[in-house]
Amino acid sequence: MKKIYLSAFVLLASTITASAQVIEQPYGFTTESNGIKEVLQTPNDQKALGVTIWNNEFDNPGDWTLDNDGQTGPIHGWNINTTSEAWFSSFTGGMNSTSGGNYAEVQNGNYNNNNQALNVTYTLTVAAPIDIPTLSGGITSVSLQFEQWGALFNDAQTVEVSTNNGASWEEVYSNADKTVFVGNNPSAIYPNPEVVTVNITNAIAADPTNVQFRFVWTSRNQAGTTLAWWTTFGWYIDDVKIITNPDNDLATSNPYWGTLGLNYYQIPQTQVAPIDFAVEVTNNGINNQTNAQLNVAITGAGTANPSSTGITVLANTLDTLEIISGFTPSALGTYNIAMDISQDQVDDVPSNDVIAGDAFQVVDFIYARDNGTADGTFNNGGDGYKLCNWYDIFADQTVYSIQTRLSNTSNVGAEFQAVLYRIPATATTFNDIVQIGFSDFIQVTSSNVNTVIDLPLLFPVDLQADSSYFAAIVSAGDNGATNDVVVSTAGQADVQTVFLYDDVDAQWYYTTRTPIIRLNFENTASVEELDNNIALNVYPNPANDVVNVSFALNNNSDVNVEVVDITGKVVANVAGKDLLTGSQNISVNTSSLAAGVYTVVVNHNGGKSSTKFIKR
Repeated sequence: MKKIYLSAFVLLASTITASAQVIEQPYGFTTESNGIKEVLQTPNDQKALGVTIWNNEFDNPGDWTLDNDGQTGPIHGWNINTTSEAWFSSFTGGMNSTSGGNYAEVQNGNYNNNNQALNVTYTLTVAAPIDIPTLSGGITSVSLQFEQWGALFNDAQTVEVSTNNGASWEEVYSNADKTVFVGNNPSAIYPNPEVVTVNITNAIAADPTNVQFRFVWTSRNQAGTTLAWWTTFGWYIDDVKIITNPDNDLATSNPYWGTLGLNYYQIPQTQVAPIDFAVEVTNNGINNQTNAQLNVAITGAGTANPSSTGITVLANTLDTLEIISGFTPSALGTYNIAMDISQDQVDDVPSNDVIAGDAFQVVDFIYARDNGTADGTFNNGGDGYKLCNWYDIFADQTVYSIQTRLSNTSNVGAEFQAVLYRIPATATTFNDIVQIGFSDFIQVTSSNVNTVIDLPLLFPVDLQADSSYFAAIVSAGDNGATNDVVVSTAGQADVQTVFLYDDVDAQWYYTTRTPIIRLNFENTASVEELDNNIALNVYPNPANDVVNVSFALNNNSDVNVEVVDITGKVVANVAGKDLLTGSQNISVNTSSLAAGVYTVVVNHNGGKSSTKFIKR
């Protein structure tokens, strides 16, 4: 099953920032509950599929208690009315709920005006406790259903249930697995509306006669003081119901295929490893579901039909169907994946059994986590950053370059580079990662956007089997003057597998979008470059105040010797003009350099050679 990434790392479980345009919004308000319990009528006939036994369409705001954590201004907390008041411009059309009319909406200040409230939790609670009846045959299996709209940023949007008048609450639903709205990616906005059904049978078991539920908004980093961590793009709720559960309903969620928790859409033949398949299933029905299986059909360059072992999924429980080492591709080409589930019972709600298909390729040289279809972008608002894709290596191989794709919203002239990091097996913090390769800095041009570009590393890097690496795009930013370097994204990523280092915050984050940042194992060096072997050597190594750079020229040439630090910055430069064929020696003053590892790069005869040395 999935590998848990960076479980030993100390990191902020957060997301990256995005820029947006704004509008103003009016204020929210708080209502008081009269504390009267609402008693439901017991149906006279046998339970049918999805019978509504309680509903509320926000026609009467007094049905709800709004706790806005002491915030009284016009742009903080929950409100109930007919007008969309969120500041984010994409949301100005309002919620298209089934019933129309009033709906509930939460907000927390205006991102661009820097007036988000810190350390707040906003709750929208059904005012009168609900007495859920015992249905015919002793059936008490029910679900909470509601319609929602909005988008996720760094906020926590959850639903909680209580059976003891609010003395304690149990979380029954979260939007945490939603796509984060980063880089203005419209695909992250929830459907308008999205119907959410949550089985609450277990949560109300202690006292189904005294049920309350609430919608809770706060930041996922509740101790954070950075304003961006307290941003909401809006969360809208309407048409809340309690409905009876069906007899047989096995619902799927979180389908997965991949190796050690990562799915690669392009896999070099040398890095092919067994692929696992899994899906989570929730039994939302009254009956146990027996012989539940995950079935996979592989077609294309290879074929296979693995299935998981049949298990019994008990009523009102979550389980996982998984196929370990289910398929190992061999031939070059495209492999199509189709997955479905089966069980002995006939499912009453087959619409929630659907698992979207997918496909990957086995290729010669490219290692890619993105799905190849650019569907969003990442920028850090002009602040410096490192954007990192995690890669596992299964066989020794040399990487020659890193590929990326930039959006045409990048600032022409902005500089960036590719950087490669090794993640030691013993790493416990991000401080333990080691930079092992980098490219030259290059500029954004009108010709290198909206296309995959290759960034050759200054020297090839040997990757080791059973090791992990970060392939990264690095930008120093322009102090927020523009969006600077904007990287295209393509598809979803599991949490803690794509990371961002923000230079201003000096903090690591993760994002659930997959940037187009790939490893390239193809040696694209020309014959001329290969012939430019100049027997480069540096001594002494380690060095103190001076390092000597020796080499042999095959032809007369101007030569430029650079010393580059681990960030890719040139920290020393010595030029040699009209050097003759034969042995050469150039001394470089290193007395002012800090202790560490440096790279000497010799540019000569149109070629480039490099080696490393250590400064004491």
